[in-house]
Amino acid sequence: MRCYTLPARSLRPAADFVRQNLLFLSLALLLLAGLLTGCLLVRFGYAPSLGLAALFPRFLAARCGRPIFILFFHAAVASILYLLCAYFCGLFVFGAPIAAALPFLKGLGLGAVCGYAYAAYGLSGAALCLLVILPPAFVQSMALAAAARTALLFSSRLFAPFAAGAPFANPPGAFRRYHLQFLLLLAITLAAALFDSCLSRLFLGLFDL
Repeated sequence: MRCYTLPARSLRPAADFVRQNLLFLSLALLLLAGLLTGCLLVRFGYAPSLGLAALFPRFLAARCGRPIFILFFHAAVASILYLLCAYFCGLFVFGAPIAAALPFLKGLGLGAVCGYAYAAYGLSGAALCLLVILPPAFVQSMALAAAARTALLFSSRLFAPFAAGAPFANPPGAFRRYHLQFLLLLAITLAAALFDSCLSRLFLGLFDL
């Protein structure tokens, strides 16, 4: 039997993409690890002791029967808080480790919500996750991973001269680019919150919650 292998040239674009986006992909994997951890904590009964048990009831209380502007407010607030935390981490000399932990924490909460939805409602809860929770959460999570990457790099740039006892040399436009990147990520987060509120308004009524 002839064995076929992919030519090295066909793998080069994928390898280049991974190499150029290694930090972002690592943060996205941390987010996925948090999501799986949240689901497992619910599955094995550890979520209540960690304060995660109330996340799904709060999710329902904030969304069921609410007007769309209230839905938008609740969808936007949590994601904006994560984004603000990443923003300030980037401006802090020791902020890089905290910025790196944010995607994991976001995934942990999301995993707990999805885990409780499935535990409480079975297949109906799984459909709720797939139709209402996960699509906008994916966009918000990728925006958070990008924000964490930006903050981690900027904080590391601040830390290097601090550790060497040298003054910080501000490259021309560095702070301006930092703020513009976060403004773009804020716009993406708000668009995802609007998407979230529309999905909640359209489809939550289909579920017997």
